[in-house]
Amino acid sequence: MIMLEKMLLTAVFLFIGTTIARGNTLTRLTLFEQQRIHQQLQNTQDTLEGLYYATGSLRAINKLSSDSKDQCDIANDQVDSSNMESIFQYAEVVKALKCEHIKDLRSAILGFVSLEEASSSVLSYAVASMILLRYDVDESITARFIERAKDNDSPASASLSFYTASLLPKSAELKAIVDMVEDIIAQADEIDNRMLQFEGELSITSGIVRGIIALSEQQGKALMKQEVILKFSQFFMSRKYVYTNKDMHSLLIVLAALSNNQHQVPVVLSVYEKNTITKEDPLLKIRVTNLLDQTIPDVKVTLKQFTSADDDVLFEDHVLQKSSEGDYIRLDNEIASGFIAAHVFQLDVISHNPPRGHYKAVFNVGLNNGIKKFVTGGTFQVPCSVLAKIAVGNVKIGTSDNDAKTATANTALQFMDKLDKIIDADYHQKILMTFVLTEMSSDVPVIAHQTFIRLVHEISSQEIFFVAESDSENKYKFTLDIGATAKDSFNNLSGNYKMSLLVGDSTIEVPIHWAIGTVSLKFKDDTQDQNDAQSLSPKPVIEHMFRIPEKRPSKIVSTIFTVLVFSPLLVMIGIWIQVGANLSNFQLTFSTAVFHVGLAGIFGLYYMFWIQFDMFQTLKLLVLVGGLTFLGGNSMLAKMAADRYRQ
Repeated sequence: MIMLEKMLLTAVFLFIGTTIARGNTLTRLTLFEQQRIHQQLQNTQDTLEGLYYATGSLRAINKLSSDSKDQCDIANDQVDSSNMESIFQYAEVVKALKCEHIKDLRSAILGFVSLEEASSSVLSYAVASMILLRYDVDESITARFIERAKDNDSPASASLSFYTASLLPKSAELKAIVDMVEDIIAQADEIDNRMLQFEGELSITSGIVRGIIALSEQQGKALMKQEVILKFSQFFMSRKYVYTNKDMHSLLIVLAALSNNQHQVPVVLSVYEKNTITKEDPLLKIRVTNLLDQTIPDVKVTLKQFTSADDDVLFEDHVLQKSSEGDYIRLDNEIASGFIAAHVFQLDVISHNPPRGHYKAVFNVGLNNGIKKFVTGGTFQVPCSVLAKIAVGNVKIGTSDNDAKTATANTALQFMDKLDKIIDADYHQKILMTFVLTEMSSDVPVIAHQTFIRLVHEISSQEIFFVAESDSENKYKFTLDIGATAKDSFNNLSGNYKMSLLVGDSTIEVPIHWAIGTVSLKFKDDTQDQNDAQSLSPKPVIEHMFRIPEKRPSKIVSTIFTVLVFSPLLVMIGIWIQVGANLSNFQLTFSTAVFHVGLAGIFGLYYMFWIQFDMFQTLKLLVLVGGLTFLGGNSMLAKMAADRYRQ
């Protein structure tokens, strides 16, 4: 109940966010999201692997720092010459940072190449590292790399092979690797007929697509179909909310490859700032970018159709003009704010007088200079909403008897005014309220998705919500039968209630929260009201008196009783002395010690049984102690008998 009002007042914003996500067939990594990644990767990396991920990511979004001496020193310290992948990461880092002092790792790389059992991945790392470090690559090494690469068509291995092959000069020998592209793409899994991915998800898919695009640049032709490019792009953008350095690296390097190549660049059409339209803000603004939110120049945006939710066409075939308002994207950081030109196209929607509601704009994107490298995938659909301000009119509120159909006393209210007095009603009556919702600009009656009457008890803050229903004439009527709702809705809690009207809709520009006034309700059963009022006051202090202990006997009586308890023991000792009992025949052997310790343990168990143990605990321990005592006693008696027999 408490959260209902907040949900109501923010309904329009929730709708906007949902429709944008559904409407765009392809999204992009916005400049704000790139800034978030930049801030995360600015932290100093103290490992070669972390440096490899950070430098690759920042270079992809053109955020790589020019001050790289410390990072080069870390790379030189961290490289492991006994690990080929570590050498490859080192080669990528020093090339990206343009380090001046580079370790000589030629012999280490040739050592890996010379291994007979060197895998396709190891050879790919080796050849790529040699090229990145500007070492000469022998034809025999290249031939061995190609031979191993074409025999291994696993996606993980192919992603490295494609990238390494793209670094080599274009030659006929690379045809074997180029021919692998189609077979590798065929291994991709399709999701909902919209996305393509490989097992291993982001890292493997990113490596393959990046390698194929790099290979396309080397070969001078596209190696993937446009439909395939768009489906891979859909997958990458569905994974753009990543937070580990490795995943960010995998995402950014492939987005950079998709955005900055000469053959296949996916086009993204997105809404600038918001897709809600009002009379004060009548323009729908559009941006045309690549996947890295970089503006694509020399484009022509045409509105194909502007249709309602019922697919009625309001207007069509309209060429969008570039915005003349100087729209910018503002990026803030810890030091200063930056402004980037948004290059916006605008469509004046309000000039076509659309009524309040939800719409769909279908756009075509064309290139003025006929460049064929951009991939659009057809038309772009952008959902938008035309909002209007709503007023409440013809408001009447009053009370009537339960058997009456109309209010006996009505009070007329103007929108946003409050009642000048408290409305009193008891369980024999009901409260009636009627009103009409209209657009402020046209006075046309409207129906809202959410219309509630809220009552809040002034003392307990108990909230009760009721739905106001509309009739066939678009007139709202609210009837509160006090007697019928006393128990289920109000819990028979009489008193003053603050009354409010809440109106929300995804097409209402400003949701309504109107505090109407106060109503005083009196229910038939006032005991609950009294009990609740008493529950708000302090309770009397409970003073607990414990049971008074019984009077104990005097000290003399207790002492005499204790002596009497121990007297049998004293008598037994006296009798032993009288008959001449002694310890002369006691033999200190193992069996004798076990018997006497066990016997003492049995008496100890007997004592513990009285003060702590229950019967089951005592019996479990008695089995163990008694068994040992029996064995010890049996051995002791047998030895005594044997000694007596020898005498």
